Amino acid sequence: MIEKTRSDPIKIDPIHGDIKIIMEQLKNLRGIHYPDEVFQFSINQQTQIIINNQIKRYKSSIIYALKHKNVSLLFYYSNQFKIFSVIIGQQLTKDQYKDLLRLINENIQEYSHKIIEELNDRLKNHHQLENEAVQEYEKAHKYIKEIEQHFQSDDLFIENLRIQLENLGSTLDLFHPSIGIYLTNLHLIQNYFQEFQGFYIKYCDDLYVKFEYNFGRSIEEMILNKEFQQLNEILDKIFQLIP
Repeated sequence: MIEKTRSDPIKIDPIHGDIKIIMEQLKNLRGIHYPDEVFQFSINQQTQIIINNQIKRYKSSIIYALKHKNVSLLFYYSNQFKIFSVIIGQQLTKDQYKDLLRLINENIQEYSHKIIEELNDRLKNHHQLENEAVQEYEKAHKYIKEIEQHFQSDDLFIENLRIQLENLGSTLDLFHPSIGIYLTNLHLIQNYFQEFQGFYIKYCDDLYVKFEYNFGRSIEEMILNKEFQQLNEILDKIFQLIP
């Protein structure tokens, strides 16, 4: 750059200058191949200390927001940190922002796993769920989903819950003592989580198929054939399974 301007620097004269000559000179100049390396801001030690302190404030605010499940605060400070890292332009600052995103993701995944495990323990132990409990799980999922969508992460909560329900459902046959509780819990879950409505319907359909297989006919056929005594015996078994 110095060599290019030492002998004959380009001067712009807005009154007497000729724009054509200037343009020809500019076209013949060699460009700067790596401008990011040539033009850099100089940051002194005091400025760097201020930058580091600001990053610490962002981190502590985000950790506080995660601890108290404050989504608005989390989004605000994460966005502020992102803008700050872009303005500063330091690779170190950008890396620290990426580290913070990983921290947020790990925190959400850990919380999601905790909720799923808690719900799964209740299901495996054949505890009948209450509305209040499922409402709390729904609230937790909304919190997790909102953060995952904002940071473009996968929604693992529903997928993990689906796996747990499928695994548990596959271990229960038609006359398992806990099949009634499982169906009641599944019905309650699909009321709050629309993602499981199809799963619930399919599971009920599969049970109906098993019923026909076990008894060789459907309830409708028994009624039409007036086999009421046999039907009563079957219904008694079913009612015993209802919690």
